[in-house]
Amino acid sequence: MSEQKKKIGFTVACVNEFAQQHNLSIQESFRYLFQFEGIAFIKENYEVQHTLDFGKGFYLTDIDEQAKQMTKRVSRIYGGSPVVNTFEIQDDFRKMSDIKIRDFGIQTSEEWAKFVMNNRNRTFTEEKDILCNKDNKYDIVIGPVADDNIALLFRQYENEIIDFETLLKGMIYKKTSSQYSFHTEKGIRLLRKADD
Repeated sequence: MSEQKKKIGFTVACVNEFAQQHNLSIQESFRYLFQFEGIAFIKENYEVQHTLDFGKGFYLTDIDEQAKQMTKRVSRIYGGSPVVNTFEIQDDFRKMSDIKIRDFGIQTSEEWAKFVMNNRNRTFTEEKDILCNKDNKYDIVIGPVADDNIALLFRQYENEIIDFETLLKGMIYKKTSSQYSFHTEKGIRLLRKADD
């Protein structure tokens, strides 16, 4: 699928979700978003929405409901049917000396927020920084899930509209959550697809 088709599909999905959230027809939703520059915002922030909390990698969550919601969202954007795959990991993976793991725990922190912002920021170039994983220096990264409204929060924080504490509160998923991202072949080798 071409990049332009992906962007169109993403925009259509955003319009549809906005319509559902506000009990509007798709046409009403589009007109509203167009009039109040929501469509421009979606286009302007497409790349930010498609950068990832911990860098490019294979992401898993231990929250079943979140996994189901994400598969539905992705299938609306790109087509196909939602499928949740279950994986298992060796119990002792955190003790393995040859695996580089960055574990932020389940609570948001200033360090975690900076890590997420650096990975999601297309213009951040200090890849050797320990608060960045664009260079896959970590085989596995574990931490809270950032909310989908993060692009807006980052913009508000960067424009000094909100403070850092407000940014942190707005970034976490509705439930306490964690995500596991695998960035290297070494990390991915620890996974095994579970029998359904």
